[in-house]
This record gives sequence, C-alpha cells and structure tokens, in this order.
Amino acid sequence: MRALAPAFSVRRGDVETLKEAVWSCSVPTHNTNIAMEAAMALGFGYHVALMGASLEEIIEAILEGAEIGRRMSDNELV
Repeated sequence: MRALAPAFSVRRGDVETLKEAVWSCSVPTHNTNIAMEAAMALGFGYHVALMGASLEEIIEAILEGAEIGRRMSDNELV
C-alpha cells in the first residue's frame, strides 16, 4: 500500500502534510472515493501508531483518515 511511506516520513502530528503526502502517493492508483478512503485510513492509522498511540487512538485516527479520504476524491466508485 502506498500510504505507508508518507505515514512514516511526515513530521509527527502534521495532519495537513500527511493528507497531501498520502494523496500524492495514492492518487495514481487509488483515485476513487472508496480507494482513497482506505488509503487515508491506513496512512492516518500508521502515522499515529508510530507515535505510540493507544489502540483506541489508532482506531480514531483511522476513522478520521477514512472520512478525509472519502471527501478528497471527486471520482465516485459507488
């Protein structure tokens, strides 16, 4: 998955840069609402996990990333 590299390389807690980085890495192959939702969810989850977040915090970040990803793509698959 393309979301792993940006999640590891973005400065801790920099959500805007994380969104841009995951988008840039994922859009060539994940440019639909469902695929971008998944890519953002994983990117956000990996990012907070690296910061030592609890399981609950990781799940919250995954849900936040999924919502962001769903809104970012103009190409609806379903």
